[in-house]
Amino acid sequence: MFDTMSRNHIRQALVSDIMQHAVQAQAWFRTPEVAGGAPPTGVDASNMPKLVNYIDGAAVGLVITNVNGTYVFDGQDTVIRITATSTSKSDIVVVGTVDLTGRGMNTGIVIE
Repeated sequence: MFDTMSRNHIRQALVSDIMQHAVQAQAWFRTPEVAGGAPPTGVDASNMPKLVNYIDGAAVGLVITNVNGTYVFDGQDTVIRITATSTSKSDIVVVGTVDLTGRGMNTGIVIE
């Protein structure tokens, strides 16, 4: 029972981080390119590192790491996929997708 509670707590922490990263990705997409935001063409391999760096300046490549987990970013056009793996239990993986064009709080964010 306690392991289930622990796993649920870890999963919720990963989901919370994905949601935060997703909202920041949407903000980046709406920010003009001259202000450090997205180019008008959307996201591709050449500007994905800019997105990840916008979310966390300490990111390495397309990876953000914190006490809860490791978050790997992938995507193109206006859809981003964030895969989170727990740092304490590596078998706990949560995946979220973000539609960067989403308007309003948490619009276009799906946790799989």
